[in-house]
Amino acid sequence: TLVDPMSLCVNAAGDVYVSDFSQNLLRAFQVAPPTVPTAAPSPPTMAAQTWVAGTVAGAGVVDGTLAVAELGKAAGVVCDTLTSDVLLTTYSNNVIRRVSVLGRANSFVGSGVAGSTPGIRLAAELKIPYGIAVDGSGSAFVTEFTACIVAKITAAGTKSNLAGDVGSCTHATGTTTGRLQSPIGITISGTVLRVVEFAGLYVDTVDATNGDVQLLAGSGTSGFTDGPSYHAQFNAPNFCGVDSAGNTFVSDGGNFAIRKIDLAGQTTTVAGTGASGSSDNAVGVYATFDGTHGIAIDANDYVLVAERTAASIRLVAPNGLVSTLLSTNLVDPMSLCVNSAGDVYVSDYSQNLLRAYQVSPPTAPTAAPSPPTM
Repeated sequence: TLVDPMSLCVNAAGDVYVSDFSQNLLRAFQVAPPTVPTAAPSPPTMAAQTWVAGTVAGAGVVDGTLAVAELGKAAGVVCDTLTSDVLLTTYSNNVIRRVSVLGRANSFVGSGVAGSTPGIRLAAELKIPYGIAVDGSGSAFVTEFTACIVAKITAAGTKSNLAGDVGSCTHATGTTTGRLQSPIGITISGTVLRVVEFAGLYVDTVDATNGDVQLLAGSGTSGFTDGPSYHAQFNAPNFCGVDSAGNTFVSDGGNFAIRKIDLAGQTTTVAGTGASGSSDNAVGVYATFDGTHGIAIDANDYVLVAERTAASIRLVAPNGLVSTLLSTNLVDPMSLCVNSAGDVYVSDYSQNLLRAYQVSPPTAPTAAPSPPTM
């Protein structure tokens, strides 16, 4: 306790010595050193397009180099961390395509016949493949929109039906009784898939090992309501992604919004007003979107959103600030993925193209240390 502090000094260790003048005393205090707070990195910035795979006229299934291959209309895109390749679901051709780091596009799985027959590589059948996710072993998980199932495809190309029942397009939970109503978006964290039911208006978890389906969020009624698990409402939800904490982000197309579902199933709106638009420089619910579809989340938990109607890629920062990452070159961005280096791959759906962009990585700003405490 000081009475009459006249002067003071601080040594190299940060200890403080104070002259208590009228008390004829010198007082010594040990000071807790300052700490530098963890600062959020600045947002990534997208550089020029680095390459394009496919041709605008190429709606078919033709293998070859990037310039001559025909990809068809790619609904889903995923970056395979095991091979660094990009996998595409061609909605119109019922084939999974692989665009390799060697600069070639090839068919990976699917005969081209609309069906759901398991099999190996080109002997397997897919029925309107839409969303796609890949785990750390290279196994892919695909939503078959009209078959109402989730299929598993091993890294070697063997396809099996994991969850749902072919043609039983309703919603139900369970391992053998699980059903999915028009599954569309899919993502994975560990061994747990998140699956969006477009027609069912639900977001489910699906065990990637046994196909067990459980409700994560959604009432089954169209609306725009936040809240716990079965109280939440969505309107034409489509794609989804998961951040490093296990939170699921859903592109809620009919509500022009990005929704967040935590591990307990609590749904909140992180960006979007419910009205269409394309306004930036606003935090969360004050920003507007137009045609939200694909979602990808980078290593720093920035959420990238493919905005079809506005033909742009939007960015939602961890603090909720919304900005535009890219608004040139694109015609019809449907979905996208980001690899470990931060490079972004975008399906330009109606153009039958996959576009690649090099992204300048975010940098952590130098933060002022917090003040010392005595």
